[in-house]
Amino acid sequence: MPFRSGVSVLAVALFAVWMALSGSLSPAFLLVGLLVAFLIARVSWRPFFGRHIRFSPKNFLRRTVAFVSFVPFFLFAMVKASWDVALQAFRPELSISPGTFVYTPSPAFKGSIVALANAVTLTPGTLTVDILHGRRSLLVHALMAEGGEETLRSDVRRLEEGIAGFTE
Repeated sequence: MPFRSGVSVLAVALFAVWMALSGSLSPAFLLVGLLVAFLIARVSWRPFFGRHIRFSPKNFLRRTVAFVSFVPFFLFAMVKASWDVALQAFRPELSISPGTFVYTPSPAFKGSIVALANAVTLTPGTLTVDILHGRRSLLVHALMAEGGEETLRSDVRRLEEGIAGFTE
C-alpha cells in the first residue's frame, strides 16, 4: 500500500513533536525520530483515519483548529471533574451514588468512538467499562452526584461534539 499524503503529514507532525520534546539535534537521534514517526503514522493511519479521512489542506486546517480548540476544553473538563471528585472525597458525608449508564454516541466512525471512550476514562469520576452493541454504545461507570445521570450524559455529549470536530 503506497503512502498517502495524510500519512506523510501525520509523520511530519509527529517528527516535529519528537524534535520539540527531544532537545537533541544529533543526526542519529533525528534519524531514529524520523523512522519512528513514519512507523507510527503508517500503523495508525488506517485504523483511525484511512477509510474516513481524505487529506486536503482545507480539511487539515479545519481539523487542526478543532483539535487545538478541543485541548483547552478537555483540560478544563478534567480540572473541573478532578475538583468535584476531590470535594466529594474530603466531605464527611458522601453524596454520591455510583452507577453505570449506557451512552450511545452519534459518530459512526470507530476512531471517534474510541477517542470518546478514552476521553471519558481520562476524566476523573468516570470510566468507560465497555463498548457495547457492535461498538456503537459505551457502558460508562460514574460517581453520580447532585445532577445525576442527565448531567453526566450532557458532559459526555459535549466531549463527543468536541471530538467529532476533528475526527468526523
